[in-house]
Amino acid sequence: LQSGDNDTGNDFLDTLPGSIGDYVWDDLDGDGIQDAGEVGVTNVTVTLYDSTTSVVDTTTSDASGFYLFTNVAPDSGYFVNFTEPGGYTFTLPNVGSDVTDSDADVTTGDAAPITILAAEVNTNQDAGVYIPATIAGSVLLDIDGQGDFDAGIDTNGIAGAVVTLYDSASNFVGAVTTAVDGAYAFTNLPPGDYFVTEDNAPGYDSTGDSDGGPNVDRVDVPDLQSGDNDTGNDFLDTLPGAIGDYVWDDLDGDGIQDAGEVGVTNVTVTLYDSTTSVVDTTTTDASGFYLFTNVAPDSGYFVNFTEPGGYTFTLPNVGSDVTDSDADVT
Repeated sequence: LQSGDNDTGNDFLDTLPGSIGDYVWDDLDGDGIQDAGEVGVTNVTVTLYDSTTSVVDTTTSDASGFYLFTNVAPDSGYFVNFTEPGGYTFTLPNVGSDVTDSDADVTTGDAAPITILAAEVNTNQDAGVYIPATIAGSVLLDIDGQGDFDAGIDTNGIAGAVVTLYDSASNFVGAVTTAVDGAYAFTNLPPGDYFVTEDNAPGYDSTGDSDGGPNVDRVDVPDLQSGDNDTGNDFLDTLPGAIGDYVWDDLDGDGIQDAGEVGVTNVTVTLYDSTTSVVDTTTTDASGFYLFTNVAPDSGYFVNFTEPGGYTFTLPNVGSDVTDSDADVT
């Protein structure tokens, strides 16, 4: 320093540390946004890394889901990693405002790198998580075929039916086949709106579902929430029945099928439903037998026999229904 010098600019640089933090929450509807009523998740491990991927600090979320790293030296390249808590899955990141959306990558749990300036407080590093949900139900035998669930009656499960799951945009999610007891389940689902459809097991006809009523082969599952186990999404199928038996020559006219009395061939037999509409028509075979197959379960069916030429009906209902005549004589 010389006589008369005014040596300036001999400065020192100090800084103020910043902080990084915010919130881990249960994203009930899985939309990636912190909504009213969605609460924090406690005891989630959160790790702060610098730009060299060295660990700077580790903490856990508090009872309300919040965490905070303090005394963070200003620098670029910091990033936060969230350890996925047991039983939870990360929600979709970066779907809205950085203040309220999730930042954790769904695979790694890493948030994007950030820069911290002197005294900066960055409390936008959030992680949304949800508990995977389940949709379950059964395909049940509709005994009376009316398409409505009869409690205590329609309890038999149907194996081999294919149930398909779609999201609210009708995108295919998955398909399963019902078990021996008719049960099915879709597990590990993110929250959202879904619907399921059913393809009948071989030989069965669909009649409806336990909620929607007759002729409904779709069950809507709206607003599936984090951790939901949504059961009772049941479908109703039925098996067609058969009606038939025998026209015979009642030799002694007693109205009972006796040994030695043989069948009458080519007799016209008509099946009607409860509205007296014709369902089907057939004729007896060479042995006097007839059969209507693929008859949908219902009440009110009746059979009409066309009296064959030269014959007269015998007296009906005089004995066991297995062996007597059922045709009204008129």
